[in-house]
Amino acid sequence: MHVIKWSVVGLLVPLVILGHARPSAAPAAPSFSGLDGYSKPITFSEFPEGTDVSDSYRGEGVLFGGAGPTIVKDDTSFGSQVLSGGPDGMGDITGRYVLPGTSTPAPVYRMGFDIGPIEGVDSVRLEFFGQNGEQIGAYSAPSPVHFRIGQNGCNVGIYSWSASIFGSEPDGFGIDNL
Repeated sequence: MHVIKWSVVGLLVPLVILGHARPSAAPAAPSFSGLDGYSKPITFSEFPEGTDVSDSYRGEGVLFGGAGPTIVKDDTSFGSQVLSGGPDGMGDITGRYVLPGTSTPAPVYRMGFDIGPIEGVDSVRLEFFGQNGEQIGAYSAPSPVHFRIGQNGCNVGIYSWSASIFGSEPDGFGIDNL
């Protein structure tokens, strides 16, 4: 496990990057994205391969964007289907949290997802944003592998996030288990 510290408006906040391990079920605010049981995980197996899912998870409270958020089969990733930034995995992926079934922005205070395969050191950049689009955290995946990303929004809340290629990433990447 790697722990990176970053600052949010004067607060020092730990950002945990976990390998293949599942994060512990630590107490958190009621709105949460991911595997810890605070919400049902989105596994991207809910729709067929090739589906553009920009609006498909509105009922679960997340809208996807970026370079054509598409479900693809990726044998190297965590499951048989992942969300990719386009059919080749080379585009960016964004997520925006909303009240389920609406377009009304809503924060989550803790979120997580699997990302990979990362082949180049610092080649994929992750950014997290508050209510007014202010960046509340950013970092690059530190080494080649698959990661479980866990992010806390503190008292600000995470309203949106993005994952994009920032260096040389020859085969692209995908996310799973949001």
